[in-house]
Amino acid sequence: MVVTEIKPAEESEWASDRRHRRFTDLNVAGVLCNTLDGRILYCNEALANMLGYDSPADVEQHRVPELHYDPRSRPNLIAALKLKGAVTGHKVCFRRKDGSPIWCLANVTLAEGDGLDGDVIEGTLIDITERERADEAVQQANLRLRQLSADLLRSQDYERRRIARELHDGTAQLLAALNMTLCHLRDADLTPERKDVMLAEAIGLAAQCSREIRVLCYLLHPPLLDELGLASALENYVKGYRQRTGAQMEVDVAPDFGRLDRDTEMALFRIVQEGLSSIHGREGNVLAVIRLERGQGEVRLALRESSQGLPAPPAESGKSPIPLGVGILGMRERAEQLGGRLEIASTNFGTTLSVTLPLAESNEKDAHTGSG
Repeated sequence: MVVTEIKPAEESEWASDRRHRRFTDLNVAGVLCNTLDGRILYCNEALANMLGYDSPADVEQHRVPELHYDPRSRPNLIAALKLKGAVTGHKVCFRRKDGSPIWCLANVTLAEGDGLDGDVIEGTLIDITERERADEAVQQANLRLRQLSADLLRSQDYERRRIARELHDGTAQLLAALNMTLCHLRDADLTPERKDVMLAEAIGLAAQCSREIRVLCYLLHPPLLDELGLASALENYVKGYRQRTGAQMEVDVAPDFGRLDRDTEMALFRIVQEGLSSIHGREGNVLAVIRLERGQGEVRLALRESSQGLPAPPAESGKSPIPLGVGILGMRERAEQLGGRLEIASTNFGTTLSVTLPLAESNEKDAHTGSG
């Protein structure tokens, strides 16, 4: 009679344990059961696959502290379990068989160990490595955006000071001289010959003012970029750059290069401006070659210079070593905004800055051929 009463209970316990094992074996999440001292009692196939092992038996050859990427994280988890009895949504980093980290979301409880000396930790582990990488990528993008914003503000402040200095020291002085000359022309005692001389001087001062204002306007936005396109704008810009700095410059563009869409042309022109500004004022002779070409579905720009090389990319602090514009960070940002890439290779013989931008079919259709 006693045996009859016990047997169904034993069968029920056995069946329950078998269903429990079947459930954990088929679970897509990693299942782990271990003692407080780190001995692994059970893990399922999913956990073995997550950690890069061939089978659960291979995982069970290790102790849990060996699987933690940071051994200090397990004592913190155990302390939380002893305090609360269960922990959900706890992020923990494990070490795969190949040594790479894997981030998991742990939902674990502290339970009595049947037949064991002490409690056991059991629960599930969900691989969230890709989510962590995505979060880190977003954080890095936000950091770069903050760096770029800070650089942009510094750049704008520098450009305002530079333009104000140019206007004050150049154009404003010319206008002051022009004003004095015109005032003298009102003198009734001036001889006709003297008036002619002063009038010619006034005309010369006015012409010089006009030239300086045109140069500033061109630097702020080159009209040829809208009217004739990138190739002509680069040729004209480099011509003026040679006259201002004395640097040896060459532009290599195919005669049939054609037009690009407005955003692409502006991005490439600004990158050339920024690249040339970084080598302005160097000691010794500077030889730079700008090559522009279009291939299958893309446009490529290369700026090669044979001086001491472009400055190194800005450090993590976001402070760019380039004095004009937003520096290398800004050039890279311009390229990435259009789905392209910027690469810099520097040697003892010089530096090559390469930009590749995609050239969609719409670029061909929407490319403007005039100022409108």
